[in-house]
Amino acid sequence: MEDCGGLDGFYGLLEVLSDTSHPDYNHIREWLDDKRFAPFDRTRLNIQLRNEKLKQRAKNK
Repeated sequence: MEDCGGLDGFYGLLEVLSDTSHPDYNHIREWLDDKRFAPFDRTRLNIQLRNEKLKQRAKNK
């Protein structure tokens, strides 16, 4: 995530998100919602990758 201040900012973001009682938790969630952040979804990613591979195979025929 480019907008969180580099690697250190990203780790700080993960720390806040892992603790719902953290004072910055709600603020960070709102910020992510504004950025239309979607939590990692392995199933969705696998479907997207599979579809991309199928497109490439069809293109190479």
